[in-house]
Amino acid sequence: MKASLIIIGILCNIAGLAQPYELAAPLLLYQSIFIENETKVSMAFDMQGASIRYTLNGDEPNEKSNKYQSPIVLHQHKTVVKAKAFATGYKPSATVTQTFYPTGHRINSITTSKPNEKYNGLPKLLTDNLSGGSNHSNGSWLGYNSDSVVLEVSLSSPQQLSVVMLHVLLNQPAWIFAPEKIRMYNQQQQCIAEKTFAVEQQQTAVAEGIEVSIPTAIHQQLRIVIYPLQQLPDWHDGKGQKAWFFIDEIKLY
Repeated sequence: MKASLIIIGILCNIAGLAQPYELAAPLLLYQSIFIENETKVSMAFDMQGASIRYTLNGDEPNEKSNKYQSPIVLHQHKTVVKAKAFATGYKPSATVTQTFYPTGHRINSITTSKPNEKYNGLPKLLTDNLSGGSNHSNGSWLGYNSDSVVLEVSLSSPQQLSVVMLHVLLNQPAWIFAPEKIRMYNQQQQCIAEKTFAVEQQQTAVAEGIEVSIPTAIHQQLRIVIYPLQQLPDWHDGKGQKAWFFIDEIKLY
């Protein structure tokens, strides 16, 4: 009898230590993250009894958030979609996040500094409304390891502008970082804005938009000068070496 009680106690302790499994993350399916008129976002998670909860304002999803039932239609404004899978008896999944951007004003022409020969795509990559994803070697990115990168952007007609968005890749293990700073010049070559960036350590590769606000005014041409990080930080394996800068899209708002 005593031995039976000991065995039961051990089994109860083991059961108490057992942790529920964490669900896999749901999939987000869409044609492009750049919205010309509207785009549809579908979500997928194949498990009976599970549900996908999502938000469109950047908040973390919880079990009270909107339940995914049919494709979500996004229109021409910046939207941060976050989704998470839930099921009874399981830990919620990791959160999947994707930011969607309006296409903005149509760019008529663009010239760039010459990229590194390994990542030497055509300038039209910067206006094709296609994200390069997280793989810097897939031919969809322009890659630079120079002191500066100059982009000359022209619109077909003068437009009121207040924000410039550069869609860039961050992949620190591959030496790809955000730039040190970005300067904006108008058609008269006057510097109208400057933005600097702090180095924040991260391990995963991510493509994201960085925005630079400029004084609201009418412009037809802009000159954008990007200064890649000149020295990798002390915590990086390549400390002291020059970082890479990768870009795949430019948008004007």
